Amino acid sequence: MEWYFEVSMHTLSKADQAGKTLSKHYMWSPMAMAKGYQRLSAFETFYVPMSGDTFMVYGGKMPFTGSTVHINFHAHMGSFQEGYLFNLATDAIAPNLESQYSHTPATLGFASNKEVAKHMLRNAPQPPVCTASGRRVNISGVLFDRHAHMRCGEWRFAQGDPFTSVSFNGPPRPDESREGNEQQHAHWWVTYTADDGQMSRFTTGYDEVVTAVIQELKEMPSSTPAVMEDPGAQRLFSSHWREGELQPLLVAGAIGIMLTFFVRAAQRRRGHTLL
Repeated sequence: MEWYFEVSMHTLSKADQAGKTLSKHYMWSPMAMAKGYQRLSAFETFYVPMSGDTFMVYGGKMPFTGSTVHINFHAHMGSFQEGYLFNLATDAIAPNLESQYSHTPATLGFASNKEVAKHMLRNAPQPPVCTASGRRVNISGVLFDRHAHMRCGEWRFAQGDPFTSVSFNGPPRPDESREGNEQQHAHWWVTYTADDGQMSRFTTGYDEVVTAVIQELKEMPSSTPAVMEDPGAQRLFSSHWREGELQPLLVAGAIGIMLTFFVRAAQRRRGHTLL
């Protein structure tokens, strides 16, 4: 197996953002394969069938008041079609649809993801603040993932404002339909300036995932998971660090990631694997 790493840098030319403290809200997609499935995948993904279209809806609330500077999206392009980020509650996008699980278009009475997307955009009270479209490049007959094509507008939000993510998954082209599942993400990184001028890192996810994470952390020695419940959002969990607490957490996380990579690489060379 050969491993490849892609490193990129994005620069901003907005003069009005110079010298401002930036914050980030990480909208972490659910990791359940199906209802009642709680075991985490090795890469913290959810699974999508490649035999047809499915879509995932999840949402939460914005932790602080601020204005966006940049929005990023992450998914695996081999099984991703399009994604929307709305400044709306999930019920305004898909009434009576259970969020955090993958659904087929037939759940809403449609035959394809394109029909579902058209229905949602037509009936939503306002357009999405950001749209991500699948993008790959053909190099010598092989398709390689590229960063999603992003179309985002300015977003001014208040603390407690709702957000909803909708991601459409499955074969990007009809001729790529096949049996089996692919691992998928639907993560949004919202970089913004907070009105209080402080720097924050905030993560949003779901209680089913948190239950599984906490259980696995409890089984590890010297581990004390910290989860802050948000009373204003059912199923929402949030953990955040303000500026003074951020640096040691980032250093510890970076060290953990590097150690995990080297241990797994060494085991693969010896014919073993942790996955």
